[in-house]
Amino acid sequence: MKLLPASLSLLVILFVTFLNTATAQYKNDNVAFKTVYIEEFCKQVRADKNAILLDVRSQGEYDDSSSSVGLNIGRIKNTKHIDIQQLPTHWRDLVQYKDQPVYVMCSHSQRSRRASKMLSDSGFTNVINVNGGLTTFNLLSLQNQCKDFYETQNEYKLISPLILCNFLSYNKGMFVLDVRKDSAYKGISSDERENVYGKFTLSVNIPSDQISQSYSKIPKDVPILVVDEFGNNAIAVAKQLIQNGYTKVNVLFNGLDALVTSDKGSGCINLWWQDNIQYQVVTPIEFEKLAKREPALQIVDVRISEEFNNQSKTSWRNVGNIKGAVNIPSSELENKWTSLDKNKPVLVYHFSGSDAYTAAKTLANHGFSQVYALAPGLFSIRWQAANLKGKEHLKDWVINVPEENR
Repeated sequence: MKLLPASLSLLVILFVTFLNTATAQYKNDNVAFKTVYIEEFCKQVRADKNAILLDVRSQGEYDDSSSSVGLNIGRIKNTKHIDIQQLPTHWRDLVQYKDQPVYVMCSHSQRSRRASKMLSDSGFTNVINVNGGLTTFNLLSLQNQCKDFYETQNEYKLISPLILCNFLSYNKGMFVLDVRKDSAYKGISSDERENVYGKFTLSVNIPSDQISQSYSKIPKDVPILVVDEFGNNAIAVAKQLIQNGYTKVNVLFNGLDALVTSDKGSGCINLWWQDNIQYQVVTPIEFEKLAKREPALQIVDVRISEEFNNQSKTSWRNVGNIKGAVNIPSSELENKWTSLDKNKPVLVYHFSGSDAYTAAKTLANHGFSQVYALAPGLFSIRWQAANLKGKEHLKDWVINVPEENR
């Protein structure tokens, strides 16, 4: 598999956030409210002395004290804070600013869109949604560029996968601590998604539940990079190390998932990282390039038929399909793979990714030699198109989106 160091993948955190914030709708962008890409946010706010900044995350996220530790990603200074759950009754606290620019942000810009629409409907005339949110801010390593804006209570340092090559090259003596369970580290997990993440060749594997008995194996005099699947266990371990006197603790932001599901080019990372799978993982941009390069590409949607046909009783799962896709649910692929041509490339996808990896493995096991799995899934194509600068055109690949979810 070609490693694609880190872009915005739909991380598990994003998916969980999505579940808690209703339908992801983008049809109001630059219609009911304005939008700004995170790369332009700091410059734009600096130039506007009347700007009001509003953070609609939970109190725990805002204070870097959330029990969902992967959501403790710092904050923009001097922001007003109203939890999205409280905004319906507290938006009037902002009414004095209704004609000033109000920049609304959250972690992934799902909740901020809801808040932006709510404010616009309440008479605010200049609402701007911050696309991508603070997750994109951290992944793009904008802390230095916007150092007069950003602050965090975290004692460990979050390392963006986008700068990982330079970070590892600069820190030659880095101790890479992989805190996943043994089967995931070895690539023999029963969960195929865990096998996709590969491992750092020079890493040491100490599962998170064994750290307290293993301090003698972890040096204190060198920088430490803690890695896991999505960042949560790595953060818990980082805190544990700091409490026990370690001072140079770093965490791979959003874990190996963000590293593997990037579209920024392989760079130097292959000097340190390896995988054990028989298929390739591609992101939306990589998929687009593949589809244009391979006109015979077979695109297989492995969701259940109700979702493929926008008939799921869970309405937010009705998000259309990729143009040209056929539906073979993952549970039926073992018996229906013969309907596909082994001599042509095939790409499989699911709503959020993990089932696509299992489907890709199934096809590889049956002798398909050009197998691709879309990471992190169908949802990410539209999310990236709406939130990441330069990827707006990706929206054209998704068709049949119901009006309620556009």
